[in-house]
This record gives sequence, C-alpha cells and structure tokens, in this order.
Amino acid sequence: MSEFCNDYFAIVSGDSFKYSKAYIEATESVAKSTPKGLAQLKSFISAIEEISHKDGVKDSRITSSRGNITQFSGYDNIKTAMEFIKKNLGGIEIFKDIDVIYKSLVSNASIYSEAYSKHIRLIVLEYESAVYLVVTGLSMVMATNMDVVQNGTSISIQKKGGTSYGETGKCIKDLAKQMGSSHHKDYLEAMIKSKEMNAAGENPNRNKEPEKVTTKDENVNESVLFFEATVADTVELVDIMLTSIGDLGRFAKRTFIGLKNSIFGIIPLIRSVLYLRYKKKADTVLALDQQCKFIQQNIEQLQNMKTMDPEKKAVVIQRQKATIEAYQKKAAKLRAELCDGERESTDAAKKDEPEISKKANDDDFVLESMGLARLNEAGTHQILIQREIVPSYNSSYTPPTPPSLQKELDNINKRYKFYVALNGDEAMSREEFFDDPSNQVVPTDIDNPIAERNYGPGWKAKLRSAFINGATKI
Repeated sequence: MSEFCNDYFAIVSGDSFKYSKAYIEATESVAKSTPKGLAQLKSFISAIEEISHKDGVKDSRITSSRGNITQFSGYDNIKTAMEFIKKNLGGIEIFKDIDVIYKSLVSNASIYSEAYSKHIRLIVLEYESAVYLVVTGLSMVMATNMDVVQNGTSISIQKKGGTSYGETGKCIKDLAKQMGSSHHKDYLEAMIKSKEMNAAGENPNRNKEPEKVTTKDENVNESVLFFEATVADTVELVDIMLTSIGDLGRFAKRTFIGLKNSIFGIIPLIRSVLYLRYKKKADTVLALDQQCKFIQQNIEQLQNMKTMDPEKKAVVIQRQKATIEAYQKKAAKLRAELCDGERESTDAAKKDEPEISKKANDDDFVLESMGLARLNEAGTHQILIQREIVPSYNSSYTPPTPPSLQKELDNINKRYKFYVALNGDEAMSREEFFDDPSNQVVPTDIDNPIAERNYGPGWKAKLRSAFINGATKI
C-alpha cells in the first residue's frame, strides 16, 4: 500500500530528497515569494479544491457546525467516547494526539467560525478535516483497542495494545503536531488579518469597473469562475501573509519560521485527509454514534446496577451476549473498511502527485500565476485583466509612473497595515517603519544602478514621500 506524502515541497518539486536541487528551489521559491513559488502554491491549492468538491467528501453534519465543534451534531458522542476511553483505555498514544486536536478545535472555535463567515477556505478545510479525524480516530480506537468480555455476571472492558493505526493514525499524529504548535494560533490569526487587509481596498483594481476575460465561449461556467476565484483568493492570502510577516522586523524574526512551517505543514495534511474522506468505506460519524449507544445501553447500564439481584442480573447479561457479539462483528467490519479506504485513498493521492508537480513547474503556468493578485476579490468573482492604454500622440503626454514602483508602494502599505494590526499602540510611525533597515521595505536592488532605470529618477525619495504621507498611488 502507498503512503501519504505530507511534505509540501516534496510534492510540488516532484523530489522527496531534501537536498536535491528541485526540493531546495521549491523552498527558496516560497521564502522569496517568486512567481514560481506562487505557481506551485496555486497548483497545490487547485488540487485541494478539486478533491474537496468530489462526491462524498463534504459532510453537512460537520459543515453545518460552521467552525464551532460544540454545535456539531456528533459532539455529545465525542465527549462520551473521550470520557470512556480515558476511564477504560488510558495510555493509548493516538488518543493523546486526538485530544490535542480536540482541544485546539475548542479553544480556537471563534477563529474557525470567523473563517466560515469570511470564506477563508484553508481554515475551513482545516476545521472540517480536524473534526473528521477526531471522530474517525475515536471510532478507530474503540474498534481496535477495546474488547468487551463477559465474565460471569459482569461485563468488563479489556484494553488491547500493539495496534497499528495506518495512514489515518499518521495523519492524526501529524495534525496534532501542527495544531498543538505554539505557532498554530498565530498562523490562524495571520490568515484572518490577511483577509481583512485584502478586503480593506489594498488592491488598486478594486475601485475600477472589472473587465471580464474574453473567451470563445461567452457563457462562461459560473462554477469555473468561482473555483478560479477561490483558488486565487487563497493563494493571495497566503502570499500577503508571508510577504507581510516576513518584513515585520523583530516580530517577524520571532515568528516567521513558525508561521511558514504551520501553513506548509497544514496544506498537505488537508489534502491527505480529503483523500481519506473521498475514498472512505465507512461512515465513522454514524459508527461512533452506534458505539456510544452500545456503551450507554449495555456496559455502563450494567456496571451501575450494583443493587440488582444477582440472578436477575445474570439473566440480563445473558440477553446481552448476542449484543456483544454483534458489536464485535461491527468492530471487525469497521477495521476492514478503514483499511480498504486507506489503501484506495493513498493510491489515489500518489497517482495525482505528478500532475501537481508538472503543472507547478510549467513555464506557462508560472507566468499565468504572476497575475493572481490582480483578481478582484470584492465579491464579483470575475477575473480581471490589465491593459496598457496607448494614448494618441500628444506632446504634453506624460508617461505613467512605472507599474513596478506603484507595486512597491502597494506592498509597503500592505506590510505596514499588517504590522500596525499586530503591534497596535507600540507600532512605529510610517517614517520610522520606512527608514528601519530591518523592515526591508525598499527593493533589494536599492544600491543597484538598474533600480533607477526600472523605477525612474528619484524613485526612492518619491516612494518614501508617498508612503509617509499615506498615499495609495504615486
């Protein structure tokens, strides 16, 4: 059976060797937010969105809770199962990981709920994947690590150890590591802040009348436009977060590596869990419900009948023998279904990986991704194009400011707004922020003569003046 690859850079580069040229280039593309890095991210996010929309993946029982796990229809079963396992099956390693994920879901409920209202897909998919793994993990533990044994006039629970939890267990362990990290909440909050920044009108195209991309087919499929806009929105948010955080001076040095590890650790895990959901053979939400009912109606009920006449209790237990056997058969069936689902899901994921890498490294796809940030995100979900207007001859015509310098101003304004949001009253002034070398708010080729040719004479003074005065255009 294949295994899930939860290494983002191995998948987009097509090479799992961390010291290979392709792998190193992939990591550097992310660090520098290059067009190729954006293309790789777009390819990966596109693959995730494609899987998420396949039949059988979406579970309305989870989605309807909208980020608040206590509103999930199976929440009471989660609580029942966790209390039962703690009492009767303590010390199981995978349960500790499930508990970490569960506690993170509870403590970050307000953030997950906000992500639903603001349509931040990566956080939404993380929440739904995490809830699925909690439910599936608990059901798996009770089907794998628990034996129900009839002993005379009593029923006892025996713990079974030495069990392999397969790829589901691997995903639970890896997700617990991510969600239990001290930087995980920082990452969630940074994505929320990025969305707020993007919605605040930072995009210079936002105030323009959007132009539709002309195609041979005027009846463009709206679902395709929506899909493309969703992918582009996610890529843009990640790019804003990494670009902004990466230039925040002292704060960035403390958190940037952790945030980067969070997002590129979470993304491949979401993909793996989506494949588990896509190829699942068992309804683990229903299975957990049945397991909890068995506990409540058979085990705990009998254990609480301490004053029952022994002869009468023996009759009751005898009647439960068939129920116990039925439970054991269901547990064996669930284990088999989980194994079958894992085998198909890992095979499908492995089969699709070369396509992600191929597309991510295609030259045309890289060039296409350079325009991602130009998507209008203000609710229209229509792809924008930029056209350079060539004026008729006029001796008084003044060439427009080079777009690259306008882009530098846009980027600095975005970074400063993000910096202020994170530091509040302790934030530096615009002038201090621009002049502080640690913020790197000016292009890297500042001392290069080419900069003046690219940005025009006096570009640095012009850029500084516009930024300090709070201008949005040069």
